[in-house]
Amino acid sequence: MSNSKETVCAACKLDCSSIISLQKHVDQFHPAAKLFECKEDCEMAFKNYYARERHTKHQHVSASNVCEMCGISFKRRSTLKKHIYCIHTEEKDKTSFHCKHCNKTFYCKSTLTQHSLCHSQDKKYVCEEEKCGKAFR
Repeated sequence: MSNSKETVCAACKLDCSSIISLQKHVDQFHPAAKLFECKEDCEMAFKNYYARERHTKHQHVSASNVCEMCGISFKRRSTLKKHIYCIHTEEKDKTSFHCKHCNKTFYCKSTLTQHSLCHSQDKKYVCEEEKCGKAFR
């Protein structure tokens, strides 16, 4: 067998030959169990190996996602790239996005999208309390 802690079932201690066979074993014999604990001490557990790996990649800061200009760390590389563009790129080199309602300028399209909600009359969040009826953007 593999003798790797990663391939031993946390529920029954069966030593599987690979991550894939461990996942098949868990799916078949322990379908409701969340046996894949986060390796970063955040107390999260997952039903499958891949969900845990995705969580680790997206939720825990990696040393490789540190801004070289100011030292701020980011969980995602994409967020670091956005930070560098929005904060450290000179305005003359940026693409700008203008609000069609109030002409404010934004240098990240996602920021404009978020801002645009303040002009919307759509209120998609409705209070679920009985007899309240209030709605929010």
